[in-house]
Amino acid sequence: MRAQLTRTGTGRSPRPHDRRLHQCSTSPAAIRCNLEDQTGEPGQGNDMHALEQEVKLDVEPGWCVPDLDGLVPGANVAPPEVVDLDAVYYDTDDGALGAHGITLRLRSEEHQGREPVLTWTLKLPAPPEEGYERRTEVNWEAAAQAGGLAEPGTGVASLPAVAPEVAAFAVAVTLGRALRPIARVTTTRQRCEVRTSDGRLLAEVDHDSVTGTNLLSAGAGHRANTVVFTEVEVELADGSALEVAHAVVERLEGTGARRSARRSKLATVLERTGEQRGAGIPLTAAPGTPPPVRAARPRTATQVIASQARSCLEALAEHDPYIRLGDPDPEHVHKARVATRRLRALLRAAGRDSARRRQADAGPGTTAAETARLADLSAELGWLGRLLGGARDGVVRIAVIQDHAASLPEEDARAVAAVVGLAEEDHEAALLALRDALRSERYLELVRHLADAASPGGAHALAGTASEVPASELMASVVQDHWRSLCKAMDRLGPEPTDVALHRSRVKAKRLRYLAEIAAPLMPTKQARRAETTARRAASLQDVLGEVHDLASTGSWLRELVSRRIPQGTTAPLGEQPGTQQGASPAHALTTAFGAGLIAAAGRTTWGRLRSQWQPAWRHLRRANTAKWAKPVQRDL
Repeated sequence: MRAQLTRTGTGRSPRPHDRRLHQCSTSPAAIRCNLEDQTGEPGQGNDMHALEQEVKLDVEPGWCVPDLDGLVPGANVAPPEVVDLDAVYYDTDDGALGAHGITLRLRSEEHQGREPVLTWTLKLPAPPEEGYERRTEVNWEAAAQAGGLAEPGTGVASLPAVAPEVAAFAVAVTLGRALRPIARVTTTRQRCEVRTSDGRLLAEVDHDSVTGTNLLSAGAGHRANTVVFTEVEVELADGSALEVAHAVVERLEGTGARRSARRSKLATVLERTGEQRGAGIPLTAAPGTPPPVRAARPRTATQVIASQARSCLEALAEHDPYIRLGDPDPEHVHKARVATRRLRALLRAAGRDSARRRQADAGPGTTAAETARLADLSAELGWLGRLLGGARDGVVRIAVIQDHAASLPEEDARAVAAVVGLAEEDHEAALLALRDALRSERYLELVRHLADAASPGGAHALAGTASEVPASELMASVVQDHWRSLCKAMDRLGPEPTDVALHRSRVKAKRLRYLAEIAAPLMPTKQARRAETTARRAASLQDVLGEVHDLASTGSWLRELVSRRIPQGTTAPLGEQPGTQQGASPAHALTTAFGAGLIAAAGRTTWGRLRSQWQPAWRHLRRANTAKWAKPVQRDL
């Protein structure tokens, strides 16, 4: 089974301290490997599209697609093609996919005179643009079913179960729970394609006659509820200007078509048949239904932990599918990594704060089981964070090397390319390790643990002694604690600190930033503004020390490359078994070593300059008066 990705544009802009990553191109080798499917075979032949946009329109019965010839200069429209579509949609019993705007279906597509084609499709939400719906689609070729999909009315038990590799892409949402059929949608589609004179597709106009059946209402003596409706979809082809879709939609609206508020056929079926359902018949959440509204401001330590655990789980749910597919956008790995590290910083800080309160109050302490529970979640977040960090570091390393290479003469391009190639191979190895982890039982248990931590009971157990402590008091306490720790670390640096010492200070600055960001919306207005200042200035210090660390880490990688891997005659990525290594010719090894030396030398000047910039950033952070704004709401311990 092979995955095929149709991507939408994300519209995201890079964070200031990540701008370098968006200047780094992904290697052809990485692109070849980035769609390795769940069977371990490279995703050869997969078609990747940068943007998919569509708009739905409501039409009255008897409406016909108007003449679209000449709508776009030089374009023509072929005669309509009739396509029969039969789709079964799946979700968990509580509608977890629908609550996150995700749809999962198995669809049979039959063109006249051809055999039906079965395809699994997972659709992930993306923000709309100028009134056009945007989605990310992931498709898998499905095994042929004897006789196609079961005939309507034969019961859901005869419908195919979701393929495991398909279900895995939504595991951060479903938590591994069973997916069952929720709706059946059959469509007779009249498809019109607007093409250029040389045959390139510009847009597709689909006039659909739809019959939808709510499978949740079937059984237990109830008849399945059915709804019939007609709609039109206008889908813009990859690479086409948005003006093409505008022109098509304007022509259709001129014949009575109206913009629809519906997001999908499934949503329409569930909403309309839900009005018919009898008492006691469940109704899953419709796609596009937002998750339950969370409290505007957590009031207790328990609520803070639950809120952050929920945010972490939602970040994994959003970015996990793209990481599995090897999407080249580095923000997916970065944001998943930040979410895990932010929660881990809070859990570690809350654990220490709880221990101090227990000692000060001399009251009943946190049980061993509760302490182990917090330690286990923190350790598992650390495990995932390290894997995400390895993938992230690979992107940063390539960007640093390319930055240095830009200042080298053209005649050294071959030597530099050899080093870049090895850096890309190491990055690919880190991505493969991360994707393997996302397919593991350990990862499934982690997301389940996060879901438990996001519940009141689970968060209460993690908070321990501090469970009912006011949120502002807890966050002030932990910010104070981390501020003191950072101050001690910075004071110990001295005039010529080592790279290791600077990196440790960077980690502390990052944790302070995370905690200040969590604290800001929980504090009184004046303290909230100062917390935001602390977070912003801690991020600036983190950025400077981070660039120093990136250069130092790249230098260490280059030295390891020259001292160990090249003399051994191997160009295999770090961490592979000796038996898998491929030999390198002496000439190639010398070229690679020469390139590594050039890049290392080019980085020394930048490294020295950046090492002198952390002091101003640190002085700027000290002026944020972190100790003062946190102190007023902290009780004496």
